[in-house]
Amino acid sequence: VMFETYGRNLSTELSGMLRSQVIVRLSSVEQTTYEEYTAQLPNPAAIAIVTLHPLPDRIIFEVSLPLVDAMFDRLLGGLGRAAQRQRDITEIESSILRLIVERMLPPMVNAWSGVGQIEPMLEDTVFSPVYIPAAVPGTAAALVVLEAAVGDITGTLSVAIPYTVLEPVMSKLSTQKWLASPRQASTDEETATAVSPFRPLRQAFVPLTVVLGSV
Repeated sequence: VMFETYGRNLSTELSGMLRSQVIVRLSSVEQTTYEEYTAQLPNPAAIAIVTLHPLPDRIIFEVSLPLVDAMFDRLLGGLGRAAQRQRDITEIESSILRLIVERMLPPMVNAWSGVGQIEPMLEDTVFSPVYIPAAVPGTAAALVVLEAAVGDITGTLSVAIPYTVLEPVMSKLSTQKWLASPRQASTDEETATAVSPFRPLRQAFVPLTVVLGSV
């Protein structure tokens, strides 16, 4: 639920930034380890290191390079095409990536509101997984993968959230608590409707006319 909301919010945010249709949808959520995640990242890669104050530790964003290149092209006046990258990231592109990531963070605030108030902050952007801060070996992590499309260019956005980040709010991440939050049902009537959307129809008056045929 949390990252489905984030995908919708991010679609709106990036569409406004790029002045082009951007669609972001949740693809999968699975458990992995921090080491496994960082080991499978490509090199080079567009990576952002982000903190979620007041939660501890950091989360990792990775955006596939075709998507990044399409956004670069769009922001620099192009049509949003993905170039065949055969060179290193330039200083200008590095600055633009920071701008893009900073626009990707505010939509997380609303998406996490049912869990707690967070303040996402960009700590750094890097273009190789070797520069990602190390974690305790075997640290569990939630891996969220979103599919994104910028015009005709498609790719993925992955987010690795170590257990150390989630631990303080773990009790608020259960389905029952999420559905019982004020965002989902602020009154008893709304709660009843959420459980059975057909309940209001039970008291509806429906006129019925019967016509009998003749033999």
